[in-house]
Amino acid sequence: MINATQLAQLPRNNQNPSAARRQACSIQAPTPTAGVIAAAPQARVGSVINAGSSAESFKQELQQWVNQATPEEGHSRKRAAERILEVSENAGESLDLRFLSLTSLPNLGQLRELRHLNLTDCQLHKLAENPPVAQVFFNALGQLNNLQTLNLSNNNLGRLAENPQVAKAFAKGLSQLRNLQTLNLNNNNLDRLAENTQAVQVFANCLAQLHQLQSFTLIGDNLGKLCGNAQVAPLLPTV
Repeated sequence: MINATQLAQLPRNNQNPSAARRQACSIQAPTPTAGVIAAAPQARVGSVINAGSSAESFKQELQQWVNQATPEEGHSRKRAAERILEVSENAGESLDLRFLSLTSLPNLGQLRELRHLNLTDCQLHKLAENPPVAQVFFNALGQLNNLQTLNLSNNNLGRLAENPQVAKAFAKGLSQLRNLQTLNLNNNNLDRLAENTQAVQVFANCLAQLHQLQSFTLIGDNLGKLCGNAQVAPLLPTV
């Protein structure tokens, strides 16, 4: 006879082998599927984390740049940083820093989509007084590989010719903007270059590398004085 204990054990001992195999499959099958599903979100989350980390790092760089400002330049840097961050977060193509007193720029390599930059009346002539700072400024400018329009009007850039090191830094940064199509240098007292043929040579060599340049304006820069110099006139570019 089969007692009660043995009877209770019968369903397990007599289980259909096919059913057992099906049950095993139904348990194991989700495992690889779950692995694939889990892997995909992890990759996406990783990308988001990396992008977020990069954005956060850029914010920190901007904040550090603002913190390093002199009291006179602090307000301008704060406003500039806000505009730069907005362009960065929205992949903007235009950055307007007009009328901000800036003797430095942060790392702008993050602004990969930037096409138009306006630095009108930013008192950039002050860079002539500090070659190391000028080097950093124009290096940052030269990182904007996709820049098409650059407005540097009303900055008294003629003063840069007073310091050959600064003039070369300016020329080098500008020459790296290989996609530049429009350059505005109005009202910069560039007639002062007539007093320094070497500075004109550096400037002319720089412009010669801007093969995409279509518009180049020098209104209010006393071109008569520049063209009246027999040594300088042949060096001036024609666009």
